[in-house]
Amino acid sequence: KQVATIQKLSFEIATEQDFTEQIQKADIVFFVGGKTVKLLDTLKHFPDLNHYLKGKIVAGESAGANILAKYCYSPNADKSLEGLGILPIRLIPHYQEKYKGKLDDVGKEFDLILLPEYQSRVFIQE
Repeated sequence: KQVATIQKLSFEIATEQDFTEQIQKADIVFFVGGKTVKLLDTLKHFPDLNHYLKGKIVAGESAGANILAKYCYSPNADKSLEGLGILPIRLIPHYQEKYKGKLDDVGKEFDLILLPEYQSRVFIQE
């Protein structure tokens, strides 16, 4: 029989000045949605981000998922972008038929993940 334990959880909103320290303390890192281009521009200030994320549970929604992919399509910006490459995939969030083919010209060696609204995908790194 497994016994559930109650743990104290704490949540922090990331800041640019404390970002790496916050990630080092965290067990789970969640990247919110928003504007993919803006999020990528900010995160590119942290070239060792992948190193800091090792061993963590990492999640993202919309733009937050886009930045994790090697290539992504941003419906907001209406263009394909190169993400941080933390996941070796091409990703189209909020997928609709009108976005079909938007990533056909990039990263054909990577799996294409199409995520319609309210769908998710879990990746486990071994």
